[in-house]
Amino acid sequence: MIEQLGPPTLFFTLSSANTKWPDLHKLFPKTQSNTVHHNRMQFIENLVNNPHITTLYLHLRFQIFRDEVIVKQLHATDHWYRYEWQHRGSAHIHGFLWLPQAPNIDNLDSSNHESIQSVKNLFDQYITTWNPRTEVDHLNKQYIPAISNPCLSNTGVISRSEPCTDYTELVNVVQCHMKCLEYTCLKKNSTLKCRYKAHWPEQHDSSLTLDHNNNPSYKPARNDSRLNVHNPMMLAIWRANVDCQAICSKKAILQYISKYVSKTEHKSESYIDILKRIVGLINSEDTILLAYHRFMMGIVADRDISTQETCHMLLKLPLISCTRQFVNLNVGKKIFQL
Repeated sequence: MIEQLGPPTLFFTLSSANTKWPDLHKLFPKTQSNTVHHNRMQFIENLVNNPHITTLYLHLRFQIFRDEVIVKQLHATDHWYRYEWQHRGSAHIHGFLWLPQAPNIDNLDSSNHESIQSVKNLFDQYITTWNPRTEVDHLNKQYIPAISNPCLSNTGVISRSEPCTDYTELVNVVQCHMKCLEYTCLKKNSTLKCRYKAHWPEQHDSSLTLDHNNNPSYKPARNDSRLNVHNPMMLAIWRANVDCQAICSKKAILQYISKYVSKTEHKSESYIDILKRIVGLINSEDTILLAYHRFMMGIVADRDISTQETCHMLLKLPLISCTRQFVNLNVGKKIFQL
């Protein structure tokens, strides 16, 4: 696709909020009415006991999202996406989008100011790290949403809400990288470093510059050092964590592809190894309940293959999909003799 269409414009990742989405939990057998009251333990039990419903729901949700948002609203001319299971548990979706009138980054002239400005203006339309909070709220380290979590809102509440307020709630609840933790994003080389390179420096205007390898690098305007890059429309409609990145070079695409082609699956740890790892992460002031909770989450997360992924395959749902069809031809030797 890249050879024929040129490099895509955007890369996106959609996470799932399975423990939050009320439309999903209305489908489970134990739900007695259309009104779903959030009970975290009940929601988790629903997911554990009904992985086939969870799997099919995510697939159908994304199909509608693809047709109504990616195609009709973002006007993507082509797309490619794949499913992946985080820690072999809950699914998320990676994809590339080809957008109309997007310049070919292979022909980008870094010395041409008009060319740079044109590309920057295009990315500014689709990507943001600007927090819509007021200046007073921005000084607060911890944002307190008007409701417990905007992902818990059903479609009726969303349709009656004020769009800007709803978007602000979503941004500050699901898009902010609030704290780096050793069992989530911190990776140890010589020192502990966040694998997402948070927190990010603020800047009043977006920029398109050359990095240390002489490759174009786009950074949107930023007023919040903890805010993840995203597309506002995708976030407001998907209603879970969204990552959306500008693609500025073929090298960035190749790095992504090679990362997932060469990615190995980690074998499950034994229960005693999981417990030893969890004990090393807890602090002296942490409660026993917290340690037990992390241990149980480790057992669920570190399976070789999750029930949701198994159901995805049993339901014969596609792992990869795109707007183009491919035909394999064997041209290496003569198969048919005349």
